[in-house]
Amino acid sequence: MTSERVKGYLEKADKFPHRREGENVLLDFIPKTTRRVLDLGTGDGRLVKILKTKIPNAKYVAIDFSPPMLRTLKRRFGCDDSVRIIRHNLDSSLPELDILMQ
Repeated sequence: MTSERVKGYLEKADKFPHRREGENVLLDFIPKTTRRVLDLGTGDGRLVKILKTKIPNAKYVAIDFSPPMLRTLKRRFGCDDSVRIIRHNLDSSLPELDILMQ
């Protein structure tokens, strides 16, 4: 994904119909006692950020392959020990679970 494409996506992401409703359903669905969250194709980490408001003590793994999105993730969560950022293309099998959840 090119930087221009990422920029275009991020500029219009908040305008997607029913996006907030879907995010609210996710917040209602995930228990507050959740200890680990795996976000595949995390993009800019929007869902991780939202989930951290409900379950701040969980450990998060954010997986994406796009260099511009990974840069955004690192700016957002680079100093947050509860979020592990992994560069991975989902066209390939996932890394071993123990690597993901360290």
